[in-house]
Amino acid sequence: SSGINAEYGAYEALSIPYPVDKTNMMKTIQEEGVKKDAELKDFRAKTQEEISLCKKYLTAMDSLPAYPAEMTEEMRMYYFPETSVDPDRPRDFPYKPSMQLGVPGFKYDP
Repeated sequence: SSGINAEYGAYEALSIPYPVDKTNMMKTIQEEGVKKDAELKDFRAKTQEEISLCKKYLTAMDSLPAYPAEMTEEMRMYYFPETSVDPDRPRDFPYKPSMQLGVPGFKYDP
């Protein structure tokens, strides 16, 4: 029992000082946290805008007739002009824009 009392007395006498933030690191971390919170808020707002735009696009796509079952070729060319073939400017294989007749620098290689 006396050994336990001696150890307990030594334990009570032990004094470990609480760490001191000499370089004010905690304030720096808190400032970074506030800055990151603002960045996340902006990111969330932009992401929500993109999500709402995607939902509008999906709603618009759902309102179109089913392709190819109900959509005619004329309707496809009207709704998706970037993917349709222009009859006034036909394309040759390979269908890369740089490999078409009339493009500057194009050379015919049979």
